[in-house]
Amino acid sequence: MKNKILILSISLIVCCCKQNTVKSNENANDILVASNVKNISQVNNQWKGVYHFEASNRDDSKTSFDIVIKSLNDLSICINEDGTKSSYSHIKSENISDEKIKIIYDSSLEGEMGTIYIEKSDNGYLISGNPIYFINPGNNEMPLEKIK
Repeated sequence: MKNKILILSISLIVCCCKQNTVKSNENANDILVASNVKNISQVNNQWKGVYHFEASNRDDSKTSFDIVIKSLNDLSICINEDGTKSSYSHIKSENISDEKIKIIYDSSLEGEMGTIYIEKSDNGYLISGNPIYFINPGNNEMPLEKIK
């Protein structure tokens, strides 16, 4: 009889511990999900805005990029290359780090010519990538103005 009571007591203790562990894991998962949602929101907000870049090459051909970031999953880019305009919308970006995003606006272009990077630098922003490099070879990154 004592053995049965002892086994029943141990079973009850193990069952209660498992239940508390499950509740504890559920709470930890809820906190983790809430934290991830908050982090995603903060990342989206830090990049949200309107950006402008403009430069001329050696032949005085002017290229400009106007970039609107509503969120990292909803960007639009208007490129003006010496009067020839191209627009891209509903683009998704890739978060490279806390300070840098990658934007593939035209995957059909060879040699990453349809890819730019935006990076936070001190109190400003930089734009880089092959399209920027070929405007002014030797300069891999150029200042990017955040308008709002």
